[in-house]
Amino acid sequence: MSYFNSYPSSSFFLLVLLFTAAVALSLFLSDSSSATEAALSSLQLAVSTSYSICRAVFAGGAYFLAFVINGLRVPSEALHSALQQLAEVIRSLANYLVGLVVDVVSSLVSFVLELAKEAAGKFVELATEGATAFAEKGREGIEALCKVAVEVVRIMAEVVAGAVAQILNSFKEVVKSVMEKGE
Repeated sequence: MSYFNSYPSSSFFLLVLLFTAAVALSLFLSDSSSATEAALSSLQLAVSTSYSICRAVFAGGAYFLAFVINGLRVPSEALHSALQQLAEVIRSLANYLVGLVVDVVSSLVSFVLELAKEAAGKFVELATEGATAFAEKGREGIEALCKVAVEVVRIMAEVVAGAVAQILNSFKEVVKSVMEKGE
């Protein structure tokens, strides 16, 4: 049974931190960059303020306890008892700080996972829109390609027909010329 375990303000600091984190999260979910920045700075301010206040309270308590221990200079049994109480205070402080760190880390992990979830949803939405637009443009491109291919085939047919006609005319003239020389 330690003094710091029953100290009511440690719960108050945790409540202030959780309230500020909730406000910061609600501002972030408003989808504006200034609200996101405000939420993150508010969360950072809450964590640093809570840390500073807790550190001041626990450091003050530890210094006071050290002052009392040094001032009393009692026999070894009393000193041993005081050191046990100091060890208990340090253990409770460590437990509190580990709990605070775990809470902050879990809040940050939840925040990051929520961001990842939103980003994944937006990515799927954008990928679907892109695929749809690509398919539409591809269809339009294929239709245009078919029109161009028909025109190219028509022009090629005219060119080949003209070339064949010229070759036949040249052949006829050569045959006619050979026949005239042979007579």
